[in-house]
Amino acid sequence: RPLIRFYYKGTDAVIFVLDRSDEERMDELYHDILLPANLSHELDQAVYLILANKSDLDDVMSMEDITEKLRLNQLKRVWNLFPVSAITGEGIEEAFDWLVSQLGSTQSKKPASGAVTQDTRNQTQKFTYGMEQCTRAFSSLKWLFMKSNSQESVTDVEEDGANAT
Repeated sequence: RPLIRFYYKGTDAVIFVLDRSDEERMDELYHDILLPANLSHELDQAVYLILANKSDLDDVMSMEDITEKLRLNQLKRVWNLFPVSAITGEGIEEAFDWLVSQLGSTQSKKPASGAVTQDTRNQTQKFTYGMEQCTRAFSSLKWLFMKSNSQESVTDVEEDGANAT
């Protein structure tokens, strides 16, 4: 964790994936991951995509509780929190669409004037720059989050990733 600056140097976006059903680890996540990342100058211009996984389960934390426990409204970054399910694929595409829009927007790199945080959950922005690169990145990454219902093999996934570059 003290080496965080080496991992994040030159980073445009950080994707955090958390277990929405594990309330006990939220303090640990905040202190060990989010707080050091928020204090890192290497991430001053980075966008945070926070994926609250296991949204397909019944007994999970609300998005408001997660926002409060992780003190997301105190982040000095552009961020968004999405409920997702790695099992059903729910929310994955929307989350990455938001990330693509943020990476393609020149205005998204800084929080709103005078604000210490910018919650962009209710904002939409038009973008043009970087769409192709972000779409390729999404195509390469989405297989990590979605469990296939078909008989897709690892070779098929690798070919999709190779075609995306």
